[in-house]
Amino acid sequence: MTPRTGRALFLGTAAVGVLDGLDAVIFFGLRGVPGPIPLSASPGGGPKPTATLINGLLIHVFGVGIPAVLAARSAVRPRRD
Repeated sequence: MTPRTGRALFLGTAAVGVLDGLDAVIFFGLRGVPGPIPLSASPGGGPKPTATLINGLLIHVFGVGIPAVLAARSAVRPRRD
């Protein structure tokens, strides 16, 4: 990893962290809305049906994993030695 890549990763991570914190403060703190409910305190916290589990896994595979891989692959330039 080059110093420029490390710096870009650090700055990107810092920006996302700051935006996530601001999001939590604005949408929960300033509006007077109680924070998110922990899953252990939510009603119906029992085991999920198999269909719901499979649906969630497929959504993450096709909606998150594959687009992330395609974006990363398109961002990498082949090295010409």
